[in-house]
Amino acid sequence: MTFLWKKWGRAIRPSGIADMNKGQANDPSTVGIARVLGPTLVLVAATERANFEIWQSADPAIVYLNGLFLLVGGLFVVTNHNQWRPSRNLSITLAGWLLCFGGAFRMAFPQTRQLGEGTVGNVVIGTVFILGVAICMLGAGKYNK
Repeated sequence: MTFLWKKWGRAIRPSGIADMNKGQANDPSTVGIARVLGPTLVLVAATERANFEIWQSADPAIVYLNGLFLLVGGLFVVTNHNQWRPSRNLSITLAGWLLCFGGAFRMAFPQTRQLGEGTVGNVVIGTVFILGVAICMLGAGKYNK
């Protein structure tokens, strides 16, 4: 719901209240972000699953750098598409926040043992993969008609 106030005879929107049309499935910015973010998440999930063992002996500087890249990517998504209404494109916002938190964790604790091959690691990687596939479908135009 959008809140409008009257000022000098016209309706104004207070800062921080998003335009209701922005972020819809057919919005060019939503489709553009989905076309980049979806395949990226699918590839990241697939390659991290295939290479779980590298994170067990990774240099903390590499883990920190990986976290920095994840955080920057997540902040880009969150600042350009922070839509919390229940809709298909909520997955883009959730992916952005997932990247932010994952990146911040890796930056804050680069020497901590990262997720390994196990139930929790497989669930996290599987969730990222499924989220990436859903975002790919959003960006490919399945829901943009």
